[in-house]
Amino acid sequence: MSDDTSLSLQDHTTKAQTIFTPAEAADYLRISGRTLQSLRNLNQGPAFFKVKGSFRYTKAALDEYIAK
Repeated sequence: MSDDTSLSLQDHTTKAQTIFTPAEAADYLRISGRTLQSLRNLNQGPAFFKVKGSFRYTKAALDEYIAK
């Protein structure tokens, strides 16, 4: 994946996926919400996309991030 870790909503609508809010994603990764936000701002966190201005993460993106 490129340095830009944001994804379009269309990338996630081709198959059913579990979608996490930032708080849920942080819990899943066992990090704080602030840490997840910092990682996102530094383009070092898991891939994300936005829905009406709100950040969202797929389970697949979180699992991929854990595997790195």
